[in-house]
Amino acid sequence: MTIPTVPIADQAATASGRQSRGLLKRVIVSMIVIAMLLVVFAADHAIGAAAPILLAVGLGLGFGSTREMLHLFRVSGITIRPTLIQSLVAVLIASNWFLPVASSAGLATFTPMANIAQLLVTFSVGVMAIFFASTHRYRAPGQNLTVVAAELLCLVYVGLLLSILAQFRWVISPNAGYLILTSVIIATKGGDIGAYAFGRMFGKNKMTPRLSPAKTWWGFRGALIGSTLLSVLWLSLAPKMFDPTWTRCPILWSAVYGLVLGVVGIVGDLFESLIKRDLGQKDSSKLMPGFGGILDILDSIMYASPVALIFWLYFPPVQNWV
Repeated sequence: MTIPTVPIADQAATASGRQSRGLLKRVIVSMIVIAMLLVVFAADHAIGAAAPILLAVGLGLGFGSTREMLHLFRVSGITIRPTLIQSLVAVLIASNWFLPVASSAGLATFTPMANIAQLLVTFSVGVMAIFFASTHRYRAPGQNLTVVAAELLCLVYVGLLLSILAQFRWVISPNAGYLILTSVIIATKGGDIGAYAFGRMFGKNKMTPRLSPAKTWWGFRGALIGSTLLSVLWLSLAPKMFDPTWTRCPILWSAVYGLVLGVVGIVGDLFESLIKRDLGQKDSSKLMPGFGGILDILDSIMYASPVALIFWLYFPPVQNWV
């Protein structure tokens, strides 16, 4: 009896189809998540600079993302005690609210740089706590430094990058916080939409076949176009939605901003793929079957946040968003 075989070309086409459908699911889920976040942002904007809803969302995302990281390490044989790292991530994220809340109560003077300085001090204390805990639990030579490195990666990748993302709530002014925060999300996720559209229509040459087989060079071009276009549209049209007296961002600034975030977002997506591949996993979790977990949604946004913060801190395009 002869066992029928599938030609290699057909196998490749089937695999490519599965990858395309998976990427489409990611785009659709990303758009749904963005819509949900916009509703949350609108509600929190009405409350004021203390931003309690954003704090709850940040702590929830931090807990879920850290849990996914710990799971990835655990299945690869690296066991991290969750209590310490979950606590440190939560404290680091919450530290972004110390000055805004104190300022709202009239107990302190808020400035963006002071808030960032406080975040960095809290992060440094977290690093010291990880080092101290590692010396306390040492019993014998082995994976001690591996565990320390994994804990530091969790603190940096989840705690610090999510904290920098939260800084956009106040970086220019509390009134413009969600206008700016949304610009980061829209620019990076616009890259996902552009990557899917162009990759689906024209993509043949794989960009990183071993690391992320679904990504193509045409998808890369589409990501840059999508992030640039949506950035320009948002920063041109949205300011008037927040305040009729606000001027829009200059188109050139918005285009450069979107283009750079598109590039950095792709790198962030690839870095998260590197973490998963190196630890032998396809998705960060099975929270959403066929899509992945929280990290699969936030990867490009978190990675792009420090670069976006540089734009708004040192090259602010407007002066009247107060």
